[in-house]
Amino acid sequence: MKLGSRILTGSFVKTADTVVHGGVAFLMLPFIVHTLGPRIFGFWAMVSTFIGYYGFFDLGLSIAVSRYISRAIGQSDDREMNDIVNTALVLFSIIGTTVLLLSVGIAAFCPLFMENPVEIALFRKVLLIAGLSMSLDFPLRVFSGIMTSHFRYDVIYLLSILRVIGANLLIYVLLKNGHGILTLTAITALAKLAENLVRMAIARRMFPGIRIDLHRFRGRKTRSLFSYSWKAFVAQLADTARFKVDSFVIAGFLSLNLVTVYNVAQRILEYTNDLLQSSINVMIPVFSHYEGRNDYANIRAKFMTISKISLALALFIGASTAFYGKAFIARWMGPEFGQSYAILLILFVPIAIETAQNPSIQLMYGLSKHHYYMLLNIGEGVANLVLSITLVHWIGIYGVALGTAIEIVVAKLFILPVLTCRMIAIELRQYYKTMGLSAVKLIVPLLAYFFLVRGLIRPDYALIVALGAGQALVIGPIAFLLILNREERQSLLHALRLRR
Repeated sequence: MKLGSRILTGSFVKTADTVVHGGVAFLMLPFIVHTLGPRIFGFWAMVSTFIGYYGFFDLGLSIAVSRYISRAIGQSDDREMNDIVNTALVLFSIIGTTVLLLSVGIAAFCPLFMENPVEIALFRKVLLIAGLSMSLDFPLRVFSGIMTSHFRYDVIYLLSILRVIGANLLIYVLLKNGHGILTLTAITALAKLAENLVRMAIARRMFPGIRIDLHRFRGRKTRSLFSYSWKAFVAQLADTARFKVDSFVIAGFLSLNLVTVYNVAQRILEYTNDLLQSSINVMIPVFSHYEGRNDYANIRAKFMTISKISLALALFIGASTAFYGKAFIARWMGPEFGQSYAILLILFVPIAIETAQNPSIQLMYGLSKHHYYMLLNIGEGVANLVLSITLVHWIGIYGVALGTAIEIVVAKLFILPVLTCRMIAIELRQYYKTMGLSAVKLIVPLLAYFFLVRGLIRPDYALIVALGAGQALVIGPIAFLLILNREERQSLLHALRLRR
């Protein structure tokens, strides 16, 4: 399978994985809550929170492993690749052991924050099962890095889809038949372990050049991995924190009720952003691969192509959010959440701009230049806090949204493109011209479509989906013909033919 076809297939399967995860969570949450009861479900939520924090122990190593394996593949250096794989395996095993010991420690000291002996025993069992699962997950992440570095996102996310569907079907059947939270925990843990083991087996079969030999642990590779990973870790923390600032400002200066209003709009934007990220966030190993070969011509070409595709998808989804957001919120949360739609209108353009710039972020990670992104995220977080606190006094909750919008536009429209264009020697004026013309070519037909269907929009899920599907059928071919050049269209068609 050629590179273009692998990327396209991986993008499709990754997007499907996001949709399946969201759909299954939407369907299963009410069932699990009502079956277990609010209190027992609270145990599950509390354990999930603890386990969620364990994710921070990754320290950015997963992305570092993928980056350096991809670079070694580009250099055709099997020795380097195996040194990275085995060094990472040792590091992740240490992290996994730490996670397990921490779980045992929390289980031992849980009487400090719980009183009921029955609940203490239950919490310990659930926590230890989940902690053991997470501790085994860490060393097996190496094989995800191997698959990612070879652009086999299709395998990774197909296994994820099968796990989610299979595990939740089993959970549904067993909970229906009287089983409880321990069964839920065990199925979740075993399904994750099975997914990891199957991925490991497939990786070793697909790539026989991989040699698992812990004697190949290299201290100097540890330094290289952590030199990359800590910057990725801080960048991710800063990226998460800057979006949490708004809720704290609203709670501190306005009211908790308005946090809910703001959160409704934020949830919609986060989900649409996650959906888009799933479809295009597959380029880091591609950039690392070409950088390993010192092939900057291909890096520039791939960067411009994926940037145009990302822009088209961001505008399509962003415009859809604005077009149908009012009707969707009225159907989902009720007409009393009109303020949420106003916040959505303030934020959808900045979020679309940020999402369209995702290839620039992937480029930084792929070339080990992500310290710029780390610093930019920290600066954005500070700017967001200052602007939101300043504007909340003047225009309330809309000031918080506007503060976020301003910092995103400045950072992602004016600062980030300058940094990335300098990295790979693309003329900034040409970049803005290409992106600007592409945006205009898509905005005009989007507005025309909305003008034609505006009278049909109502708070009805089926109708909103139908109008969105019609929009895709109309706008998709326009974007394909007007935004991509002839060579890019031919490459995309060639990749589609290879998929078949």
